[in-house]
Amino acid sequence: MNLYRTSLSALALSFTLFACSFINSPEDLIEWEDDIGSGGNMGGGPAANGNNTGGAPSGGNDNTGGAPSGGNDNTGGAPGQPAPTSGLIVLAAQNKTLTERFLTVLDAQDGSELLREKLPAVSLAYDGAPGRFAWFIFTSSAISPEANTRAELQVRRYDDQDTQWLTLSKTASLPPPVLKSTQGAAPRTEDSGLFRPAVLNHRLAYISQTINNGIAEQSLTILNTSDLADVSLISSERIPVNETILGLVGRRGTELDAGSVGGSLSVLVGRPCLDDPAKRCIVARPFTVSKGGIDELQADSLGTYEGVPAFASTPVLPPEVMRPFPNVIKSLGAYAIFYDPTSTSAQWLQFDPADPRRSQNASSLPNSNSKVFYNFAVSECLAAGVVSSLTLDAIHLANGNVLGIDTQSSSVISIEPFQTNLLTMDSTLVADKVVKAFQIETIGGITDKKITLAPRSNWQSPTDLVGVFIAQRTVDQAPCK
Repeated sequence: MNLYRTSLSALALSFTLFACSFINSPEDLIEWEDDIGSGGNMGGGPAANGNNTGGAPSGGNDNTGGAPSGGNDNTGGAPGQPAPTSGLIVLAAQNKTLTERFLTVLDAQDGSELLREKLPAVSLAYDGAPGRFAWFIFTSSAISPEANTRAELQVRRYDDQDTQWLTLSKTASLPPPVLKSTQGAAPRTEDSGLFRPAVLNHRLAYISQTINNGIAEQSLTILNTSDLADVSLISSERIPVNETILGLVGRRGTELDAGSVGGSLSVLVGRPCLDDPAKRCIVARPFTVSKGGIDELQADSLGTYEGVPAFASTPVLPPEVMRPFPNVIKSLGAYAIFYDPTSTSAQWLQFDPADPRRSQNASSLPNSNSKVFYNFAVSECLAAGVVSSLTLDAIHLANGNVLGIDTQSSSVISIEPFQTNLLTMDSTLVADKVVKAFQIETIGGITDKKITLAPRSNWQSPTDLVGVFIAQRTVDQAPCK
């Protein structure tokens, strides 16, 4: 079993991954159209176009003529860089006395530890685009660094044969990444889930801390990763201090050119609703990232909320690949789950990171009144959502049934796109294993169908670590098998 992002042989690699979901009811079924070629994902989908910026801070002289990344465009990936043949899990962690920090590599088949090194890693991302296959590893002096400190980004490849890292570059003096929200209107009564970097085409976006006129603020920071050997800072877009950052979602490229440099992002913030300032609204602030720079577009509200909402991006495969699966519909690119005080129930919806005004009407989860959702992940194959709240819960998105899985919450959950494999990472001192693996399954009949998780047998994850951050890679395999 190979965990994390799925790309689908030579046919699928000629497209960029987007985002998808399954039907909520029979009337949701629509036919695939042949004019779709859009999208991307946060986890490193294929990028069809190359560029050669040499690390120029302005975005440089991007050449989007269509060469695969890592080919003849001087992007830091040698031509013919072989694709990985096995899954991999990389973990930023610390020991249970919280005195040492590590970067550890786990086998995706059984969770066994392949390599461990002392490194103050704090945030991770993987770019699985053809020819790149690169890991982005942020290090900083503290897991929650102060705004006046700086972080380093290491770009690496993992040598599966020798079980060793190859470092391609180190970029120092970057704004430190933020793992969760630290700003908002005082007194703060809300929180956020874990912030993941967004991997775009030759760009990397993350939530950071910066200093503006002596005041610590959270920002959206964009890096130029065209040349993996020479990563550079493009800009940091400040988020007003009266807004609470709740999450970050993104996708590669544009609808018209999936392989174009950059992509689309939405920074999700919490702030007073315009029509009723006494209430809090989730507002999506969209940005387009291109070779020409960064542009902020019109923001839009996704709804009122209380507590802690969570967000997810999932890839969509091209229509030629997914046509044999008639229950798949075209998605808008991202998911949100939150407690809506107006309906006094949990809600989930889809929205377009590039244009949040394109949002699907929220669907209620009638037997869930939780207000806290730290992480959210979606299994397209089973119309399943798994959410980390005060417990670990599985949701059948078509009928709203919620089934409690574990009495302990997990800091991070991740479902391998178009498969039924789930990873959880625990950041508590009481966890028996730092990473757990599950198989997502359905139980019950048509009207009372529920989602459950079966623990993977013979899972050998380390027991002496506390998780900080997790990222994974997958290899090509058929969807929903």
